[in-house]
Amino acid sequence: MLLLHRVGGGGAVRGGGDAARWGDAARARTVRHPGRRRAAPPARYAREGGEAAPLSTSAPAATAAPGGANPLELLRAERDPIARAALLRQLDGRWSDHASSYTPSAAERCISQELHVWAQTLMVWAIQTPGLQRFDAEAELRPAIRTLKSVLPETDVYFLLTKRYEALLSEPVALQRWLDWLAAQGVGQREVLAFLLAAPGELYTDGTLHQAGQVVGWLRSLGIKPEFLWARVACACPALLLRDPASDLQPRASYLLSLGVSATQLSQLACLRPEVLLAPIDGQLKPFVDHLKSLGATAAQAGEVLLAAPHAALRADGPAAAFEARLARLAAAGVGPERVAEMLRRGHTRFLTEKGAPGEALDALRGLGFDPEQVRRIVTACPAVLVEKPLELERHLTFLLDCLVMSREAVIGPRHAFAEARGLQGRVTRTDGLWDLAALSTGPDVAFVEALGASINEFEGFRTSYEVDYTSKMSADAAAEFEAELRKLGIWEGGG
Repeated sequence: MLLLHRVGGGGAVRGGGDAARWGDAARARTVRHPGRRRAAPPARYAREGGEAAPLSTSAPAATAAPGGANPLELLRAERDPIARAALLRQLDGRWSDHASSYTPSAAERCISQELHVWAQTLMVWAIQTPGLQRFDAEAELRPAIRTLKSVLPETDVYFLLTKRYEALLSEPVALQRWLDWLAAQGVGQREVLAFLLAAPGELYTDGTLHQAGQVVGWLRSLGIKPEFLWARVACACPALLLRDPASDLQPRASYLLSLGVSATQLSQLACLRPEVLLAPIDGQLKPFVDHLKSLGATAAQAGEVLLAAPHAALRADGPAAAFEARLARLAAAGVGPERVAEMLRRGHTRFLTEKGAPGEALDALRGLGFDPEQVRRIVTACPAVLVEKPLELERHLTFLLDCLVMSREAVIGPRHAFAEARGLQGRVTRTDGLWDLAALSTGPDVAFVEALGASINEFEGFRTSYEVDYTSKMSADAAAEFEAELRKLGIWEGGG
């Protein structure tokens, strides 16, 4: 028997006719499926004063929120992690029930009206963002949203709100002023979006358009091209617009120029990593340069490393951590601090900045068959090997070996055959019976022939005949190998 409860003192409930109809339908389903267990009846609702309350069923009820409020609605404002965890536990197994009775806040209704966002999506975002409810829907939210809609599509505006709602909603008037200024500068929609995503909150509260104009003029004086000024610098790092060019930005630029960085390279660095212009000299830039000097680099080389890897100077864990792993790999290969300093003195710095160096090159050399001692000798003799990719190293080694084989065939072959043909092989053989490669491969042909007691003309004629015979033999061998492969495949159509 279904037990119906009255909500409150005088609220009406559904009559017995509904319950009887529900019972008839349930019995009918049971008859059609005699082997299936009857499901629990759905929750029913009685209404009083416009509020919906679930009727009791046989399932155990979840712990109620304080005062009977919807836990989802309480999560919109609750910031305490422990209290939020308790509210989330109340949602276990009853999310759909609470979601069906969820009442959107004024902020959610405003966003839904202005940006046409699905209510369920807004609910999920609202319960994850307790700070949203502190903004007044009409005085702050709606003006800011309409300001953003004047320059960006609605989808971009909603994306911005989910990422930077506190900065964008706190000062709607200042937001309008900055967007008007960007429009006057001819900044495109994509750059405006990047600007709003990266702009700190202080820009809207403390920044002035006059100061921003001075910074833009200073950036232009560096030689930054107009197409890069906003896309790569000002909109990518709006915090620059809060700085004073004379007292903040110019000293950093002067320090970088003192490291041997040219004016063109400085503008390129500003486009690549504008944050470098915000890095404190004594706190980041100078310790980075001093660490490179301690490794054996000069100030100019420190500038080269900074240009190649500016992110290394901006690390929060210090300059030593930027190169620690690379130096450890070199030390494991037998290249200690003294060898590293020697490589730097010889002008090699790319192994400190190139992606994958030096680990990939060291592993590739070992994979090509060199033992640890040979790897150490190769690296110290030619540090440029450390920045080569494994595939390039393999190609270089293959080419080198092919050249050596070709050289041996072209030089040693004719000389040894000439000595054998004249019965003088004893003069090109060592005491252990092996060929004397030094006698066969070094020196000009005239000296080799004179050592054998023959004439150069005789040797030249013999070598011409030898090369013809050798070429014919190689061609015949290649043809025989090709025929053998075709026979293995069963597609040989020749005779024999």
